[in-house]
Amino acid sequence: MLCGDDLENAEQWLAQGASKEPRPTALQGEYISTSRKTETARQKADRQKQRLFTAGIGAFALLAVGAASFAFQKQQEAIAQKKEAIAQKKEAEQERQFVQQQQIAVNKSQEAEQQRNQVRAERERRRRR
Repeated sequence: MLCGDDLENAEQWLAQGASKEPRPTALQGEYISTSRKTETARQKADRQKQRLFTAGIGAFALLAVGAASFAFQKQQEAIAQKKEAIAQKKEAEQERQFVQQQQIAVNKSQEAEQQRNQVRAERERRRRR
């Protein structure tokens, strides 16, 4: 089968040959016509392949954008969770320090109460003597 420039040249020869002697034969005309049909079908198939390829690339690009968007969203969530964890850790540390200070205050209060009780007991002993 003819294709490309060879087919173009053959079609021109066939068109010009109609007015010349010897004229192209019916078999030559049929060969060129069949070549054109085959070439047209091949070009159509090539265009279809190109469309499919382009659609595939487009689908891949959409998937890539979707995956990147998903990854970015997850990264942002991870950053927010990290910030929240740091804030909770800081709050827990402050609460621990507060409880520790309260325990120190309670201990001091208990020590002061014991000292007052000792002083009272000592006064009471002195008074009884």
